[in-house]
Amino acid sequence: GYLNAHWGALLGDRAADLRGQPLASAFADGDRGVLAQLFEHPAAGRVRTARATLADASGQTRRYDLSVVPMLETDGLVGFAGCAVEVTGQEQEQERLQDELAFHARLIELSPLPVSLLDDRSHYVQVNQAWEAFTGRSRAEWLGRAAGEPLVGAEAERHSMADQRLRLEGGTTRYESPYTLPDGSQRTLIVSKARLPGDGTRSPLILCMVTDVSEVRAAEAAALPQYARVVIGGPNAEADLKMGLRGTCQGAVQLPAGHSVPERHGDA
Repeated sequence: GYLNAHWGALLGDRAADLRGQPLASAFADGDRGVLAQLFEHPAAGRVRTARATLADASGQTRRYDLSVVPMLETDGLVGFAGCAVEVTGQEQEQERLQDELAFHARLIELSPLPVSLLDDRSHYVQVNQAWEAFTGRSRAEWLGRAAGEPLVGAEAERHSMADQRLRLEGGTTRYESPYTLPDGSQRTLIVSKARLPGDGTRSPLILCMVTDVSEVRAAEAAALPQYARVVIGGPNAEADLKMGLRGTCQGAVQLPAGHSVPERHGDA
């Protein structure tokens, strides 16, 4: 068989010894079975592919994607032509990204606040235990579900618009929204969202964290009139105090470490 200069540089002295030998002899013993399949049923004439491990002249392990195609003439099979593309770096990067995703998934799972991840179609791809406990719905009920399904009217529209803005502009957003639990009770939430960039293996995601401020709002509504009259006074005292309290409460909501983005859009 023919080996080009690249193979000679890669294999060193081994290249000369491999001439006339099966292709599999250049690769790891464990890959010989899958490489042998590249040369089965040549009359089909199709391109065959495989991934295998090879040790170069220095002993370093490398990974290659191989493609082989039979060369057929009227008299039958003449031989095979093929090429190999190194994917060592690609595999290492994929492993690093998978480890990173697993680490982030663990952080999300351990968060005491309800947290979810939405894909680029606004479908849930991850929710944590706190999300299950707060919503009263199991993880299986959420995964794959469209984000707007439990919501209606202006409530659903606000969430949808926030997600669209994040996909277009990136950054973060935060807003207050009502939410109805399965038992019919009404809650008031501060919703914090951030766009997480995609990579070669997945599309961008939207991280969503909610903070239940229902008790804060109820206490504020109960105490506000008298407190405003006593402390501030003036015709607009109640409205001014309400705005100040809400700004303080919302400012205390933070995204988890590793997910903050300097920009912020939307209602704060």
